[in-house]
Amino acid sequence: MYAIEQLGFFSGDEVGEVIVPKLTDPNLLVRVTAAEVLGLIEYKEAIPYLCRSLDDKHELVRAYTAEVLGKLGDKGIISLLKEKLNRERRNRARLGFYLGLYHLGEIEYLNDIIKMLNCKSYRVRCAVANSLVEIADMNNFTKIKECLRKALSKEKTTAVQSSLYGALTELDEIFVEKNID
Repeated sequence: MYAIEQLGFFSGDEVGEVIVPKLTDPNLLVRVTAAEVLGLIEYKEAIPYLCRSLDDKHELVRAYTAEVLGKLGDKGIISLLKEKLNRERRNRARLGFYLGLYHLGEIEYLNDIIKMLNCKSYRVRCAVANSLVEIADMNNFTKIKECLRKALSKEKTTAVQSSLYGALTELDEIFVEKNID
């Protein structure tokens, strides 16, 4: 996992070719890291292999893979992501699919992402808070900030409170300079 992570500091087809086989590694964290790094180095040749990982047995692999596919920007996979999303039952994976679709321009999924702030799993709520910072822009900043504030006001779990507070702080740091609020 750490070796693959370090490959993210390099680029080129050779790096991508070394990482692609790790999408089927027996170790969950190796598979997740492989998907993340392939997205980081923008290795579009990995798209067919990443699409296969949407059927991985672990929800985290499916989540990270769907989000990476969205970030790679191939709008031709929108229908595949929607099809897999319709069959997905795990909330963490659903979040990844929503994010992937959002990155591909399907901005209506912002509402689905925000709704996940009410998910039973505190881990999913933390992931949502962190993800909302990543997708915030001039058009959705106010809505996202309002939803994070509302979620923070009713949150009882310390870990989620910390994530929500951190997200709000980060948004302020990013957007205060641009005079939005």
